[in-house]
Amino acid sequence: LGLAVFGVFVVLRTPGRDAAILALSIVIAISLLQAAFYVQGRHRFLIEPILLMFTAIGVARMTSSTEVPSA
Repeated sequence: LGLAVFGVFVVLRTPGRDAAILALSIVIAISLLQAAFYVQGRHRFLIEPILLMFTAIGVARMTSSTEVPSA
C-alpha cells in the first residue's frame, strides 16, 4: 500500500496524468461502494489490480538508476 501511494504521487507529478486520475477515481468509487454495501473483506480483490499498477510505478521509480541531485 505504501508503494502504491508513492506511485500515485509520482504519477500525479508527471504531465499527462488523465489516465491516472481516471484509475484513481475508479478505485475510490469502488472503495466507497464496497464500504457502504459489503461487509466481507474478500471484495477488495476488485481494486487490487489497479493498486498494483501504482505499486509497479513506485517500485520502478525507487529502483531507477537516475540519481537525485544533492542540495
